[in-house]
Amino acid sequence: MIDEELLHEAAPDVILTQGLCNVCAIDYNEVVNASATLANKPKIVSLTPNCLTDVLSDVARVGEAERAV
Repeated sequence: MIDEELLHEAAPDVILTQGLCNVCAIDYNEVVNASATLANKPKIVSLTPNCLTDVLSDVARVGEAERAV
């Protein structure tokens, strides 16, 4: 469950999430819905690496997302 009060307090520019494991991550749609309540809409980057190449690509995607804000 997302602590929406803390999310509002943090006011993130970028939110990282992952879609590999439903046990250890909050549902992507819950992240989208919670971020929709923020004044400034953050970029949401969902990571789903399945191999080392994917991990390296995700590192680049995170860097690109941060540069874009």
